[in-house]
Amino acid sequence: MFLDAASAEDQPKHIVDVLIDERAVHLRQRRYFWPLLKSLCKGVLGYARALEMVDATQGMSGLEIMDYMSKLLHLSVSVRGSEHIPRSGPALVTPNHPAGIADGIAVYDALKDIRNDMCFVANRDAIRASAGLADIIIPVEWRVQERNTQKTRETVRAINQAFKEERLVVIFP
Repeated sequence: MFLDAASAEDQPKHIVDVLIDERAVHLRQRRYFWPLLKSLCKGVLGYARALEMVDATQGMSGLEIMDYMSKLLHLSVSVRGSEHIPRSGPALVTPNHPAGIADGIAVYDALKDIRNDMCFVANRDAIRASAGLADIIIPVEWRVQERNTQKTRETVRAINQAFKEERLVVIFP
């Protein structure tokens, strides 16, 4: 089925495209350069794979999504000092964060056999991409134009609530 240009414009964008566009504000202003660059980057950055992952996680719970991503990434995680992680009660883990999303999956892999009540303070966009993550992600707004006092308070309240529920909270500083 072919769509004419007007019809294509009316189609809702995939969340992956929305997220790319939000991150490329300055590049998008270069009307002729941006489409070419975006096409080139899609292959390099694994665009098709990103679409597959986001689509596959729709309808999953947060823990199911983490398990799915863990299987996809197949990370080799070695843990030292896990005896210092409380097996119950409120706790805070603040690991390093050099590799992006893979860091969250690695921490999940390291902690999942110790605690099944963990939650992550993470970019709100994760929930925008896969709504099931809302049960394990405390969202932080990164987009300057979307940040406000109310959202910051919601984040702080959610962290406080997680501690009241005696969950393990992971924050990447």
